[in-house]
Amino acid sequence: MCIELYNKPLFQTITKVVNHLENELGELNKGIFFAPELHLVLEVGKALYTERVKVCKKKEIEWLNETGLDNGVRVI
Repeated sequence: MCIELYNKPLFQTITKVVNHLENELGELNKGIFFAPELHLVLEVGKALYTERVKVCKKKEIEWLNETGLDNGVRVI
């Protein structure tokens, strides 16, 4: 796993995406809470992949999709 608890590039990347979406939606008199969750997740995932060397210190990363949830616990 590449994500550390206090990974500054991780939080900077997520913040950049959220601020961008907030500004886009602000033009429609809406805010970030108007954005569908899956859209936000997709945009954050794309940004994390683009910034993977800064965030994970690796060129190759593997995105693991959830295949099911059991009482909120990830099941792969």
